Amino acid sequence: MKSINPIFFCIVETRANSARLDSFSAKLDRNWAWAAIEADGYSGGIIVTWQRDIGMVTPIVKSRYALHLVITNSKNESWILSTIYNPSRIQNQYSVWQELSDLASINLPWILIGDFNSIVSLNELRGGSHLYYRRKARVFSDFIIANNLLEVNFSGSKFTWCNNQAGTARKWALLDRCLLNPCCSALFETYFIKHLPRLFSDHAPLLLTLSPRIFNRKKIFRFDNFWLDYIDCHSAVRHAWNFLPHSNPMHAFSHLISRTRAKLISWKKIGLCPIDASINNLELEILEAEARDQLNGSIDNSSDNLYSLYNKLAALHRQNYSKWAQRARLLWVHCGDLNTNFFHNSIRIRNHHNSISLINDPNGVCFTDRMDIDKIFCDFFSNLWTDSSNNTIVDIFHALPNDLPLVSSVECESLIKEVTKVEVLHALQSLPSVIPNAWGRTFIALIPKVPTPKLVTDFRPISLQPSSWIKPSRGLRQGDPLSPYLFILVAQNLSAILNFAMHNQMIPGFNPSLRNNFNHLMYADDLILITQATRKSARNINLCFSIYESLTGQRANKSKSSIYFPSHFNRRLNNSICSILGFNAGSFPFTYLGMIISPRRLAMSLFSNLIAKTEKSVSCWKHSKISMAGKKILINSVLMSFPVYYLSVYPVPDTILDGISKLLGHFSGLKMAIEKA
Repeated sequence: MKSINPIFFCIVETRANSARLDSFSAKLDRNWAWAAIEADGYSGGIIVTWQRDIGMVTPIVKSRYALHLVITNSKNESWILSTIYNPSRIQNQYSVWQELSDLASINLPWILIGDFNSIVSLNELRGGSHLYYRRKARVFSDFIIANNLLEVNFSGSKFTWCNNQAGTARKWALLDRCLLNPCCSALFETYFIKHLPRLFSDHAPLLLTLSPRIFNRKKIFRFDNFWLDYIDCHSAVRHAWNFLPHSNPMHAFSHLISRTRAKLISWKKIGLCPIDASINNLELEILEAEARDQLNGSIDNSSDNLYSLYNKLAALHRQNYSKWAQRARLLWVHCGDLNTNFFHNSIRIRNHHNSISLINDPNGVCFTDRMDIDKIFCDFFSNLWTDSSNNTIVDIFHALPNDLPLVSSVECESLIKEVTKVEVLHALQSLPSVIPNAWGRTFIALIPKVPTPKLVTDFRPISLQPSSWIKPSRGLRQGDPLSPYLFILVAQNLSAILNFAMHNQMIPGFNPSLRNNFNHLMYADDLILITQATRKSARNINLCFSIYESLTGQRANKSKSSIYFPSHFNRRLNNSICSILGFNAGSFPFTYLGMIISPRRLAMSLFSNLIAKTEKSVSCWKHSKISMAGKKILINSVLMSFPVYYLSVYPVPDTILDGISKLLGHFSGLKMAIEKA
C-alpha cells in the first residue's frame, strides 16, 4: 500500500458484518473516506476506500453485489466507479447483469472492476471442465456486447484466480477484470491493469492506472472532406501552389505540401466556424424567422428566407455527418441518417484499441512510460532491419540452383529505364486521391497482429520511412505499394529452391505417384512443407532456408512455426527432427489461411471458433448504436461471409449454423436462418 499509494482501494468478498466494518473504519486515517456493503453471512461484502482530496464521491446505487460511486473532480468532471462481486451461481448472476445494464444508460464515463466470477472465452480457463463456465461465458459476453463495454489491457499473469489445489485438480481462470464504456476515452488518456502476485488470497490483486487526458497537446493535421464545400478552401490551396520553389522536384513538391497545410490551418482558424456552433446558431435563427413568419404571414419575403435557412441547416448536417463518418474510418457508409452517436462510439473504440499503454521488453519487464515505450520500439526495429550477413553476393549466387526464374532482358530494361513525366502524371491520376496516402511525410502506424498486444513483435509497422533513428539495411518497407510485388518476386526464389530440392530427392514430395508432385504450399509469407519425417529431410530443409536467408535477409519465425507428426510416430525421432529444425512440435488440428487442417474427421467442437469469430465481429460493431438498415447491410456483406468461407471447403455442422443464426438474429432483432445443404 505504501509503495503503490493508491487513490482508491477496493476489497470484495470481505465477509464483514456491521461490527467488523465499524472496526475497520475506526482504523482508517482521517484523510480517507469509505463506503461498504455488508456481507450476507459468509458470502459477499464490498469495501471501497478513497483519499478525500480526490474530489466529491457520492454512492448512487448500493445492492448486494455491486457498489456504485460517482466521482467529481476539481474540474467538475464526473465518472462512475462500480465495484463488483458477482456470485458464483449463474441464477444469481442474471440479476447482477440486469442491474448493471440499467446503469449503462447513464451518459458518463463508467469503469467496472472486481470479481465477475465468469470468463469471456474458454482460453481464459486452464484445468477442470469447461462445461461449468461455458454458459456463464456466453451470458457474460452477451452483457459486454449489449452494453458496448471495452476490456482494459493487462500485464502480469494470464489468470487471476487459482483454487490452490495440487495435481490434476488445480484450476486457473481469469475471473477478475476491468471494463469501461467508450466515454472513458474522453476523460482518460491511458488506462491499464496490472495483475499483482497472489499472496493472501486465491485471487490476484488488480492495480488500475488511469492517466487524465491532456487537452493542450499539439493536434495532428487532418483534412476534412467537407472543407471542399467552401470556395475559400479552394482559394487557399491555389494560393499555396502559386509558388515556384527553387530546389529539386521532390523537395519542391514536399515544400508545396507544407505550404498547403499551413494555408489550410490559417483559413480554418479565421474563416471556418465549428460545425456544432454553426448548427446551434442557425437553429436559433430559424426559430426567430419562424416567429416572424407566424406574425407577418406572406406580407414580406420571410417565407423565402426561412426556406433558405432550412437548406443551410440541412447542408450543415450533411457536413457534420461527413466529418464524423470520415473520422470513424467507415468507408462503407455512403448515405444514411445523422447517427453521429454511432460515429462517436466508433472513434472512441478505435482509439481504445489503437492506444499502446504498456509494452514488455525482451526480458519480460513491463513499461508504461511513453519515453520507455518509444525506446523499446526504436531499439527493436533498428536491430531487426540491420543486415548482419557477412556473405558476398558471389557466394550467394554460387549456392543457388541453376533453374531459378530470371528476369528477361526486355523486362530488365523496362525496370531500369528512367521514368517519364507522362508516366508520373498517369500514376498520380490513377490513385484514389490526389495525394497518395503513403506519402513520405507521414506517421509510423503500428498495426497490432493480436487482439491484446503486449510485445513489440505483436505489432507490424506500416508507412515506415528511413529516419535518423531507424535506418533499415534489409527487408521491405511495409506499407509501400510496391512491397507485395517485390515480396512475390523474392519469395518465388524460395519456391524454386524447394522444388529443386524435391526433384533431387533432398526434400521428397507428398506423393511421387502424383502427376504434379509437390512438397510445399505457399501463400505470401505463409508456408506449409509436406515431406517425409526423416533427419535427412530436416537437414536439407535447414540448408534451403539458410540459402534463402543469405539471399534475401528473411528468416523463419521460429516462435510461429511448428512441426506436425502423425500420432503413431516415434517420439525419439520427433524430438530429433525438432532439435535439427529448431521448431516446436505441434498437435493437430491447426489452421492455415483460416481453414482447419486435420488428418481426422473434424469434431463439432472445432467449429466453435466460427461462432466466437462471428460474436467478436458483432461486438466490434457497437451493438446498440448502429441503425437497422446498417445492421442488415453488415450482416449480408460481412458477417455472413464467415460461414460461407468455411462452407466452400467442407460441411459445417447444423448446430454451428443454428448458433450463428441465433447470434445474428439477436444482433439484428430479426429471425435469421442460414440455408443448409
